[in-house]
Amino acid sequence: MQSALIIRPDGKCQKTVEAFLKQGIKAFGLPLISVKAIEPVCYDVRHQLTSANGPDIVIFTSTYAAKFVIKAMQQQDWPETTNIIAIGEGTASTLITAGITVRTPDVASSEGLLNMNDLLDVSGMHIAIIKGVGGRTLLKQRLSQLGASVTNFDCYERLPNLAVIEQLGQNEAKAECVVATSGELIELALMHLDDAWRLKTWVVVSERTAEIAREKGIEDVVVSPSARNEDLYTTCQKL
Repeated sequence: MQSALIIRPDGKCQKTVEAFLKQGIKAFGLPLISVKAIEPVCYDVRHQLTSANGPDIVIFTSTYAAKFVIKAMQQQDWPETTNIIAIGEGTASTLITAGITVRTPDVASSEGLLNMNDLLDVSGMHIAIIKGVGGRTLLKQRLSQLGASVTNFDCYERLPNLAVIEQLGQNEAKAECVVATSGELIELALMHLDDAWRLKTWVVVSERTAEIAREKGIEDVVVSPSARNEDLYTTCQKL
């Protein structure tokens, strides 16, 4: 495989393209989504984290969630007794860089989080899930069933990048495979790409997103171990 179409949110997309190019893979970026902080919610999270009766466990479900809350927490001390959990290595790295102690699951997914020892016995605990608008419904559902009091904080939203959508068809047809890191991106891409794209190999980052791809008529789907650039280009190199 010598070329790939990278479908990721704005910001992450170009970094992935650059990582592929360094590996000798010709890559075309398609940042179909831009991400915007919902600042009032970010400050609600800050209030929770600095409150005497704050959450027992805080789960960050993406690097965006971590970045936006870190910004809101400037000049504030993070609680020492709260268990901070990050969904994956990228999110953990963002938090660790800010001096925060964090735990991660073996598998970067909602299912991976739910299999952590930290989340097996949560009856009576208050858990805050820091996330974007939509998605991750399984986490709250399952943790609530285990007896926890769970609050979702939707601290950012994903918006269609209209300027990019208007330019579809200029370069991406040259790619041999497609890399897409969320179900939302897969669905949005297929709304605007020609049906021939369903015949290409798609690299996704979880079984859940693989199911979404197959439901949309994509037959050749390969699951990368994670959304880290190293895992993405290594998976593509093996095609």
